[in-house]
Parts: sequence; structure tokens; C-alpha cells
Amino acid sequence: MFYIVISFINDNLLLIFNSVRYDRLTYIILSIYTIFEYSIFTYFLYSIIDNKIFKSIVAISTLAFFLFALIAFFFSKQNDFDSLSASIESILIIAFCIFFLFDQLNKPQVIFIYQDPNFWFVVGFMVYLSGTLFLFIEANDLTKQVRDNFWKILLFANITKNILFAVAFSTKKSKTLQHSFEDPFDDNILDNT
Repeated sequence: MFYIVISFINDNLLLIFNSVRYDRLTYIILSIYTIFEYSIFTYFLYSIIDNKIFKSIVAISTLAFFLFALIAFFFSKQNDFDSLSASIESILIIAFCIFFLFDQLNKPQVIFIYQDPNFWFVVGFMVYLSGTLFLFIEANDLTKQVRDNFWKILLFANITKNILFAVAFSTKKSKTLQHSFEDPFDDNILDNT
């Protein structure tokens, strides 16, 4: 929910500053937002991933990303969009989402992963970031007019992400998702149900 509030504030600030053409301020807002978004998504994914190796990869990658994003922020001469940091953020978060899904595949006790709200958040991350990855990569090479036309992709991905987040908020994690992989024809199992 915190992310949704930050996203709403960011979008409104961008609307205000884009209307008065403060390009450098727009760049600063987008760069700070990229770091906030990465931090929130990574914290969430780190908290739901159980595999210690994956967690250590996430932690090391996060330190490297923060270092890179800060260097890019202070030494960049761009005045519009921090394309490289946003692209790297997308690639890392998509990789972390894959870690989560792989981690879930190795847990035989979960029957229906789509009944877990975390699944819907992760799918929302993946849809949003994979849908906008190539837009972010090419953003600095496009003219403002072409970029504004392609920015509709970002809006569509953002709406889809928010719908998936709404599904996640409305999904209750069920205690009945657990099951054992014993013989289903065993009489003792039938007696316990």
C-alpha cells in the first residue's frame, strides 16, 4: 500500500512539473522514484523468498544497484529520464521474481499458488517491469513526441499492475493450501479429512 501512495504522489508531481517544463527537476523526481520503487519491490521480494542463496544474491545485487544508481544520479548530464537505472531496476526485479517463483516450485506443500496474495504481487511486478523494460531502455534515444506516444505502454502496464495488486489485496491466504504427498488411497488420510 505504501508503494501505491508513493506512486500516486510521484505521478502527480510529474504532471505538475511537466506542465511547467522543469526538465532537470523531472529527472531528479524520476531518479529518486526509481530508487524508492526498487527498494520497496526488493524488500517485499526479499521478505517472501526463503532460499538463502537467493536472498544473498538479492542483497548483493541491491548494494550494487544502489551504488550504481547514486553514481548515475550525481554524474549524469541527462535532464529527462534516467533510462539506464530504470532498465537495470527492471532486469533485477524480474530476476528476483523468477527467484521467488522458482522457490515456490520447490515447495511441494503449496497446491494452488494463485491463492497466495504474494503470487499476485509478484505477477504484478513482472507484468509492469517486463512491459516497460524496452520502453525504459529506449527512452533516452526517442524524441519527446515519440516517447510521449509510446508512454501509453507505461500507462497500460501500470494499470495492469494495479489490477493485479487489487487481486492480491482481495486474496486471502488459505490454511487449506497445505497437503502432503502421501498415497491418496491410504485409508488413514481419508480418516483425517
